Amino acid sequence: MKFARTPFLLLLALCVVAHSCKEEPPNAPTQPPPPLLPQPVQTIALTVVDSASVEAWLKLSMPDTVKERRYRLYLNDSLLWQATLTKPDTLILIGLAPATTYRARAERLTTDTFNVTVDEKTFRTLDTTNQDYVWTVQTFGIGFGGILRDVCVINDSCIWAVGRIDSGLYDSLGAPIIYNAMRYDGHQWHYIQIKYDQSVFEHFSVIGFAENDVWLATGGRTAHWDGNRFTMAVIGGDRQGGILKLWGTSSSNIYAVGDLGTIAHYDGTTWRRMESGTTAHLVDIYGTPDGKSVWVAGYRNSPFQSCLLSLENGQCRTIWQTGQTSPPSYASVLSLWTSGSSEFVVLGNATAHFHSRLAQNIARPQQFLMSGGGFCVRGNARNNLFAGGQVGILWHYNGAHWKRFADLSRSFDWYRSIGVGNALVVAVGQRGGAALVAIGRKQP
Repeated sequence: MKFARTPFLLLLALCVVAHSCKEEPPNAPTQPPPPLLPQPVQTIALTVVDSASVEAWLKLSMPDTVKERRYRLYLNDSLLWQATLTKPDTLILIGLAPATTYRARAERLTTDTFNVTVDEKTFRTLDTTNQDYVWTVQTFGIGFGGILRDVCVINDSCIWAVGRIDSGLYDSLGAPIIYNAMRYDGHQWHYIQIKYDQSVFEHFSVIGFAENDVWLATGGRTAHWDGNRFTMAVIGGDRQGGILKLWGTSSSNIYAVGDLGTIAHYDGTTWRRMESGTTAHLVDIYGTPDGKSVWVAGYRNSPFQSCLLSLENGQCRTIWQTGQTSPPSYASVLSLWTSGSSEFVVLGNATAHFHSRLAQNIARPQQFLMSGGGFCVRGNARNNLFAGGQVGILWHYNGAHWKRFADLSRSFDWYRSIGVGNALVVAVGQRGGAALVAIGRKQP
């Protein structure tokens, strides 16, 4: 068997040699690579700037170099708008339905079929919130000059309210015992008496960042509660009026506004006065959660003044002021609020208006009126905000509709301030001469 395989191996070797000596065909000529096509240019951009429950702000943009600037805007394949863009970008406000997903599509109309002329975005609107609340209304004090001017909801078991509460009792020297703050522990309210140089002054504002980090203001002074004791400070400066409202993002970034155009800022160490450019009484202040955009409401009866201010980068700017700039559709600014989105809310003496930071000259009035005037607007989301005022009027906005709590309406009830938590809302003010608190608890 060993020698029988030899012819087969020899034949296999010859086949390999013959194949290796076979002449190969000549190589085909090398073809040059195809030329690179020019890359398309994006000539229109669509941005969903902001969306709420029943509306959204869309922005359309084109480069300045684009000459043909006609466009169409579609919403879910239906033509919504067709126009010519006369500047680099434009804002469009559209009405929508709550809790709905939308597809927006922008097309640039052009004879140049090469350039990309389409941009498309998908977004979803916010849902509405529950408007079913059960209310508990209480009065405190004996009814001689009692009033609660501000409230702060830290959580459902830590709520502060400030003002003046006359206990009806007298000390050993015959002086009336007055309290200027109250604290709610989730079950009941407790009176608190804070003294400044052995005197008890009515508080006008309170803010809190935690249970052991609460700030109160009276006149030109503040008191800070650290969980164990109060530390007092004086807000100095010439022409410094009394403080009417506090707002901030932390204990190292607090603003105080008040009488005669008073604005001051606290950086965690020092209070510093700021120029406001007005002598109106600055009655409210609110800003975005990051503190980058802050608005101030000003109002004064005699002589009549009203203004809307903006604080950015440590500077104060007048957005609107009576007699100086073109007035919007309201004559006074008493309170304001923002969720931190592009929109903020301004409460005049009878109506609330929605503004956009992107188009502040556009004020959209809401459909409700307050008999005698409103005092405060507050919320914790743009689909969960409240507005209150005279004759016991309190309204709730769920993102689509305003609801008035008619069972709270009483001729002698005034709601001065509102605090909003996750599952409750607290409105404080006065009933005749007694301090008034209304707590609304959201139902499942």
